[in-house]
Amino acid sequence: MMQPTQEYIRKLQQKRNAGTEDCMLSTDLARELGINAPDLHHFLIDVGFLFRERSTRELKLCKPFAGLGYAKTRSHFRYNSKGDLTETRFPVWTKKGQEFIRKLFKSKKVKR
Repeated sequence: MMQPTQEYIRKLQQKRNAGTEDCMLSTDLARELGINAPDLHHFLIDVGFLFRERSTRELKLCKPFAGLGYAKTRSHFRYNSKGDLTETRFPVWTKKGQEFIRKLFKSKKVKR
């Protein structure tokens, strides 16, 4: 089977990520809070804001927060060890989501 070209992958990623340009990555938000992205994700899972889907390992908003405009989803494409093109989806934070997470983080008085 022929692998897709880099140009095709770039266009696919650009199409899937359209509308997320104004969102913040977890890495940048975590840095602002003085922690790293994995620690931010663990915190958000612990407080019931995020969960990791078992089958795909993707981070998703828990039901009470889904659809409230806190996050959008971005995709990243890469080849796995078998040479198959795989898509990884992850949340990126809207301005509303960033503010919510900042307040949540400060209200929990997280020890660094």
